[in-house]
Amino acid sequence: MSLPVSRAQVKYLRSLGRKKVRATEGKLLVEGLNGVEAAVAAGLADELFMSDEACASGRGRALAESTVPVRSIEERDVQALGETRTPAGVFALVRDPV
Repeated sequence: MSLPVSRAQVKYLRSLGRKKVRATEGKLLVEGLNGVEAAVAAGLADELFMSDEACASGRGRALAESTVPVRSIEERDVQALGETRTPAGVFALVRDPV
């Protein structure tokens, strides 16, 4: 895996939770293995953010081996970014297809 995600990047990724920011940036944050795999397959993912635990799983390793750049994300940031009760630790910065 590459460099860890910076505090500024986490702040930016959190800001994508607001509709106005998503519209201005033309990007959104996708969470979870299924959504991230679909974004990578569609060629819409610009960057992946994965916890060490997620990267160690079979599906996580496959995502890490894709051509999309991957950044390491700490557990506290997974909790901050995740909207699910038990986040999978996998996120993708995606170009808005609309």
